[in-house]
Amino acid sequence: MLDMGFEPQIRKIVNEVPARRQTLMYTATWPKEVRKIAADLLVNPVQVNIGNVDELVANKSITQYIEVLAPMEKHRRLEQILRSQEPGSK
Repeated sequence: MLDMGFEPQIRKIVNEVPARRQTLMYTATWPKEVRKIAADLLVNPVQVNIGNVDELVANKSITQYIEVLAPMEKHRRLEQILRSQEPGSK
């Protein structure tokens, strides 16, 4: 959305939510222009890259899963997923 001209609307939303928050950004591509805007919006970001960050193509080896969870289940499920991964895997 940042590269599609929605930057003003996103900045307005960010300015109106509490400063103490968790913000997640997902993208299949990560152009330099979007990285710059994200750097302005995020505090202490953690970035996970799969594939070459300078290529503007989605990585075809990624499979996405959607799980609908109750708010109280999310933290436990995230821990399960992270613990199930091989050491050093992404």
